[in-house]
Amino acid sequence: MCDVILADLGVTREGLVYVGDSEVDIATARNLGCDCIICSWGFRDRSWLISQGAERIVDTPAELGAAILA
Repeated sequence: MCDVILADLGVTREGLVYVGDSEVDIATARNLGCDCIICSWGFRDRSWLISQGAERIVDTPAELGAAILA
């Protein structure tokens, strides 16, 4: 299904970033095969996100913007 959506959008996984705030988002990004940025101010707390495999966590919208553009 993901490949269909990417094809419909005319994009590839290269440069794709999934932004979320939960372990479901971490798993979704993994399943997509794309980078993931997790927001600490959302659904789960930082320690839970880390225990679920979050590798890149941002703490503010400004950090999120910078991380997306990096």
